Amino acid sequence: MDFLITREQLEEWCSYPAEKLLTMTNLKAEIRCRKSTSDLMEEIGNLMVEELLQNNAAGRATRWILPTGPLDQYERLIRRVNAERIPMKNVYAFMMDEFLDWQGRPYPVEARYESLRGT
Repeated sequence: MDFLITREQLEEWCSYPAEKLLTMTNLKAEIRCRKSTSDLMEEIGNLMVEELLQNNAAGRATRWILPTGPLDQYERLIRRVNAERIPMKNVYAFMMDEFLDWQGRPYPVEARYESLRGT
């Protein structure tokens, strides 16, 4: 099922303060606010480890589509994987590159937002 919103709806949502978003019901996704970016990245890294552990215990592969940045969540993942000696044998990761189009071609410099060379 697709969830589509209008431009006006998007602008309305973006105008809400975080406190209002946290009290809203019937959301399509859970909203979590943290005191700092480092707290958020730590939580994301831990969530990745927990998913990996659950999949390993169930004998399932872990498949992730991951952004190329920011990187802080991966530092937490790496620390825990190494410290806890968590096997990553069945991890399949696809790294997104927001500076390439759907065919893997760099965006032209004229597309300033999408182009690495244009930013």
